Amino acid sequence: MAHKLLLLGIVLLGSLYCLHLLAQDYQKIRRPVQTAAKAAAKSLGLEFLTGRKRRSVTDEPDQPPAIQWDALLRVDPLLCASSLVCQLAAGAAIDFTEGLPIKNFILANANDSAPEKVRKARELGQRADSVKECFQKYNFCPYSAKTMLRIIHLQVTMFS
Repeated sequence: MAHKLLLLGIVLLGSLYCLHLLAQDYQKIRRPVQTAAKAAAKSLGLEFLTGRKRRSVTDEPDQPPAIQWDALLRVDPLLCASSLVCQLAAGAAIDFTEGLPIKNFILANANDSAPEKVRKARELGQRADSVKECFQKYNFCPYSAKTMLRIIHLQVTMFS
């Protein structure tokens, strides 16, 4: 009995780590307003308003942020990422405003360039009448979309 409980604890911890990775990908799109202002000033030729440009080794290229699905799916034995995509595509109710941008970010990244597991989860959610079909398909994931989005939001607000 103790072995089963220990195994369950390890697997649940792994699924929380999966949500942590998803939250990190979401943090990439939550740049401060200053970044948007600098980009606008640069596009208008008013770079002198933003101060001098500092270069950093950690500067990322100007590419739109994306979810690293392959890394996420590798550490997701319960398929919680697929369950989340399915539930969001099925129209899972999000009752807090901070969850809406996260939902939009995830669904925008669950496109045709995403791995097959993610595309299938999105398609199942779009065809589903309710999120219950997603729970039946991904029955090992114990979290609802609402809970997973709250965990992601908590991670973003605490560690950003």
